[in-house]
Amino acid sequence: MATASSDVSPTNNAPLNVAKVAVYTFLMDNKKRQGILLPLEDGLCAKASEIHEKMVRALGIPSDHGRAFAVWMTSPHLQLQLKDHHKPCVIKKKWKAMVAKFTKASVLEIETDEPIVSFQRNCFLPVDIEKDIANPTVIKLLYWEAATNVNQHRYPLTEEDFLELASTQSIVENGFHQPSTCRSDYSNFIMGRVQAYIPYQIRKSTWSMAASAKMFGTKTKAQKLADKFVERYRDKSETTGGDVHTLSWMKLYLKYCRQFDFYGSVFFKGQVQHPKSHKAVFVDRPDKDVYVGINPTHFHVIDAITNEILVGVPLKDLSWDYKEASEESDHHFSSFFIDFDCEGETCSQGSHVQIFSRQAAMMDSMVYRCVNHLHPETFAALRSACSAAETASSDELRVPQPAPRRVHPIAILKKKMSLQAFDL
Repeated sequence: MATASSDVSPTNNAPLNVAKVAVYTFLMDNKKRQGILLPLEDGLCAKASEIHEKMVRALGIPSDHGRAFAVWMTSPHLQLQLKDHHKPCVIKKKWKAMVAKFTKASVLEIETDEPIVSFQRNCFLPVDIEKDIANPTVIKLLYWEAATNVNQHRYPLTEEDFLELASTQSIVENGFHQPSTCRSDYSNFIMGRVQAYIPYQIRKSTWSMAASAKMFGTKTKAQKLADKFVERYRDKSETTGGDVHTLSWMKLYLKYCRQFDFYGSVFFKGQVQHPKSHKAVFVDRPDKDVYVGINPTHFHVIDAITNEILVGVPLKDLSWDYKEASEESDHHFSSFFIDFDCEGETCSQGSHVQIFSRQAAMMDSMVYRCVNHLHPETFAALRSACSAAETASSDELRVPQPAPRRVHPIAILKKKMSLQAFDL
């Protein structure tokens, strides 16, 4: 992450200079892994605010748009948005201990886990402010990050959503569709785009479908998706006449993503208990792994295997509490409790959920800050700049409406009770 060189005077009476440090700060640029090498005047004691200021200048982002982004430290096992006073070089020294505390990583995974410093979307940025941003550089950075989150299956989207976004992403990154006669490698090109833009979990065939394809020569799921992708890609290219600026397609991609309540969420790992069935009272079922997505307006619990939304509730309708793991606990997981009213046949009287997680304290901090500490002045300069900018454009594209999200709450919801009933 950092390189340091000592700059010490040979005389004993001369003061020691601060070690020179350069930190490579990555961008969320959809697998290209581009970044900027930043020299830090404060050396190993440099704060996240210094890195943020230098990145804003290096990228040519207007200073009043800087708060749209934040400095993060991320690895395959842990992602942290840093506050201005945090010191990345100091956090790096504590990283393995933090991974051991907040994740279920094995000893080997902890030893090999290496964090990077990245410049990403501020997780507290309100969507109603983001949608008015007109600066091209900011839009490109937000697009890259949204596309990365979609391509890596971080959002619980449907096949239709992935096809819609994949066709738009292909226009942004490859230009408008060209007939197969114009490309000698057309089939490989199309399948490559499908593999890059649609996650494996969506592309993979079931056992029966794979067996059928092998025995009878029928198409695999990936091949069927490729056919649908080509149709969508071609139709979009022909409908617009091929004369719309790339930035407009980036805006279209972002507008589609912003229609989902989980857009811009920070995701935490946890697990919930399966309720005992009357058919298997004495059979212990393993806990269900889940992702907990939190942004300034909503709270989601998502099945880690099926990617289905189990709970989706506005923060304003949520009651929550947090309890540290006891020393007698076998799994050493803390608990995060949510209590809320919901509608529908499955939870007409309201529900509560207990989430076991080593990241429960982080969930508690995130929700608390979203509910109580997001002051209007935090993004006042950005809101003012967006209001003053021109938001209308002659080449605006129509945003398709996604299908309504289906919530699958039966597996983890229980009858509502007050939080005191959890014996906190």
